[in-house]
Order: sequence, then C-alpha cells, then structure tokens
Amino acid sequence: MSFEIFSKPTQVYSEFNEGEVIEYKAIGFPTDKGPVKPYSTIFYLSNITSDDGAELPKHTHQGFEIFSYIVRGQMDHIDNISNSWITLNTGDAQLIKAGEGIVHSEKYQAGTQILQVWFNPDLRKTLLQKPSFHYNKADNFESYDLNKIKVTVLINDSSDIKLDTLDVQIKELNIFHGNNSLSINPQHIYSFYLLKGGLEVNGRILNENDFMIIRNESILELTASREVKLISIETSDDMMYQTYSQLYSRKYSS
Repeated sequence: MSFEIFSKPTQVYSEFNEGEVIEYKAIGFPTDKGPVKPYSTIFYLSNITSDDGAELPKHTHQGFEIFSYIVRGQMDHIDNISNSWITLNTGDAQLIKAGEGIVHSEKYQAGTQILQVWFNPDLRKTLLQKPSFHYNKADNFESYDLNKIKVTVLINDSSDIKLDTLDVQIKELNIFHGNNSLSINPQHIYSFYLLKGGLEVNGRILNENDFMIIRNESILELTASREVKLISIETSDDMMYQTYSQLYSRKYSS
C-alpha cells in the first residue's frame, strides 16, 4: 500500500494576468519542476482561484482532454467552434477535447475557484481528431448516498460527459462529520484533492487544498473533523499506449 500527501505549500505556485489569477498546481507542467510528475493518465492538476475576476486571452490546446469543475463562482467560455459565450456556475463542469487544436478564452467572475485536470488519451489518435466541447450542469449529475457520504458522479463510462481516456472516474464526495469507510479498487490509483474541511484517511491527515495519491489499497477508513468536500479521481496504469511524459521523459528530469 502507498499513501503520498502533497500539502498546499509544496505545490507549484503561479500567477498570471498580473496576479488576477492564482494557481496551486498539484501536478505541474515540465517547466514547473514540481514534486509530482504525471502518472497514470493524469498529466496536470491545478486549483485555480480569482478573487477579483479576470479575462484570459485567447490560447490554444492540442491533444489533451481538459476537465474543469467549478467549485464556486462563475466561468464564461468562448471558443473558435461555437463562437458564442457559455456560462458555467458553481457545481457545473466542462470538458475540452482539444483534438487537432482549439482556440478559446475564459472569463472568471470575482470569487471563482476551479479545479482543472488534464487527462492524457492516446495522442496518436486524438491529435488527428476534430476538437469538441462538452458541458454539464450541476443538477444533471448522478448522485447517491453511501452511509454518511453523498457521492456525485462527475465522470464515468455512463456519464453525460465522457472521456476518450479510458478507465477514469471522477467523483465529488461530501463527507459529513464522523467516521466512515470506503471500499476502493486496489488495482487502480486514487487521487484525492481536499476542497473543504479536514479529513483523516487511514491515519493520515489531510488539510484543505492538500493532494493525496493512494496505491494498492482496498479499504479507506475516513474520519471527518468537519464537513468535507473531496474530489476523487480513479485511474488505471493498464494502458495500451505511451503517455506524453513517457515519450518526453527528459523534459521531467531534474
């Protein structure tokens, strides 16, 4: 079994638009030289905040699948496919399948927080595909109760938003005060980002904005010191293709 915790101070800090947008990257780009390199099919993971609001200039993405979850606030998005603004609010999600290349821009309203994850599909295929954008509103996500945990399914094989990257599940777990247990697949990797509250996982303490990677474990004993909001990302290392970080491993060398 393996538990790794990366607290907020150890994550890669960056800002742009003259400080209008702040990022804490649990998994950064090669140039960031952060403590966590890409693993499984996760390429990048960032907690983005804008206290006063900001508009990002047009920029391009290729190949990757970019999932953005609106933790709080509002994000407005425009791209070169629809050429019209789309508004996402608290609890909504967006998936960009960048394909052969897209150009887009975003506006963050004051007080916005977004958790963004880049997934690594088979780039030999996706770089040849047409780009596309997919959205889902908070009310449309499947949710269910599991003891003292409310589970909201953001991504799985049957969700409205589907990844080309295989074997990915993203869930928001709202855990109420007290003790609980959670069964997980020991063959998969679980990546936790704690958005709110304080949580003990098999004796390890997670504070707000901490990031945890769990391998080779089947049961999690959870103790919530107060109401918790946790993002859980389940992935597999059983892939039939090489990821970007494997193809360009020298970019990640110290």
